Amino acid sequence: MSELNFTHSNGNKVKLTTPDTLAANRTFKLPGADGTAGQVLQTDGNGNLTFVDQKGMTFISSKNIVSGSAATNALHFNNVFSTTFTQYMIYFDIFTPTGSGNVLYAQFGTASNGSVTSSYQTRGGNMHSQVGTSGGTSKQVYNSDDGIHQLNGTLGGDANSGFRGHAIITDPMKVSSDTGVTVSTICMMHYGNGTQQNKWSERGFSNGDYNTIPSGGFKDLRLGICTGDSGGGNVTTSANFATVHGTVSIYGVRL
Repeated sequence: MSELNFTHSNGNKVKLTTPDTLAANRTFKLPGADGTAGQVLQTDGNGNLTFVDQKGMTFISSKNIVSGSAATNALHFNNVFSTTFTQYMIYFDIFTPTGSGNVLYAQFGTASNGSVTSSYQTRGGNMHSQVGTSGGTSKQVYNSDDGIHQLNGTLGGDANSGFRGHAIITDPMKVSSDTGVTVSTICMMHYGNGTQQNKWSERGFSNGDYNTIPSGGFKDLRLGICTGDSGGGNVTTSANFATVHGTVSIYGVRL
């Protein structure tokens, strides 16, 4: 059995060796250049190796904020978006300890500069249905010219009520289109201590206009709860942003 030995300057070795059993001769042709960070080697089945992007989800960042540390910007992430991915999956479990605010929202910003708060049009809405109630289906419409992507609502006002679910964010870095960043959510709205039986299943969506966003797209994300307007009236940064706590995890997706 043949081996290749690579000796480090400290005397330790890295060894490459053949498989324990080998039914026939095998040739593996290495690529002529290194891949980019995070890529893996792939074979074409004929021994030719190339560096390729990994498919599926790649973990990027997470926050777990306890109720004692709740703040309006507690679930803000800097520099989580890049040209590496065009889609992102966000898992969230967000609460407001005070019971103020009624709508789950997302905001986007440039690197480390907080969320966009002016001259950025968003529009969207949601469909929701109450679990166990045949007549409890409805829809809501949301708009903002201050970059507030309103997604799901409405909470009942109990302390520690909130939203649990996941969101798909498409192309925040303006990599592959000029149609605008899109947020789509599926979540369970859950109330606090007084009305735990009143739970709603919701599908929310919101689209932002790329014509007014910073050059190169967004790098930051903030999730929170605000006082929204389900009738479609404009919601600005003067809205009542609630203090929030909970858990958020962000993954980049390669298709």
